[in-house]
Amino acid sequence: MNENVESLILVQLREMRSEMGEIRADIGLIRSDVKDVDHKIDGLSMIPTMVAGHMNHLGARIDQPEETRGA
Repeated sequence: MNENVESLILVQLREMRSEMGEIRADIGLIRSDVKDVDHKIDGLSMIPTMVAGHMNHLGARIDQPEETRGA
């Protein structure tokens, strides 16, 4: 193979390797962002559960006669 052709191929391969490194770095950032979103969703999913528990507690207090509450 001609030396110039080999040189051009090597240049292209180096550029591709460099771009692959950048893509890997971008994928790493995306994975990190996805983990952050997952943590936020987990936190938000707890809110309805807490509200339901509080509503249940309030409902029990409302259903309880006033005499037994020490009014």
